[in-house]
Amino acid sequence: MGKKAKLKQIRKWAKEMPVLHTKQLVRDCVVSGGQLYKDGVTTVAGEPVRVNSNYVKKKLIDVPVNHNRNMKKMYNKHGKDGVVGYILEVKSIVDKAKEGN
Repeated sequence: MGKKAKLKQIRKWAKEMPVLHTKQLVRDCVVSGGQLYKDGVTTVAGEPVRVNSNYVKKKLIDVPVNHNRNMKKMYNKHGKDGVVGYILEVKSIVDKAKEGN
């Protein structure tokens, strides 16, 4: 099986995998000092929060895991064993999540 066919198989497996999300600091958003104060923040960078000022805040968002990209990286680095290891790791994460519920 050539590399093109293997990558096609990886895409097929990626579609069948469960949707997982990871939290990432992605966006900057502008937040008023009043909102920060309501949220319980009293200092920013060592200085007290001013109610009339605006502040830039990083926002945590849920980003879906791109299984296709991750498996392709593992294939390029470690070959077939890397892809199998990735699949087993995702399976163990899903199993642990089910045990917790």
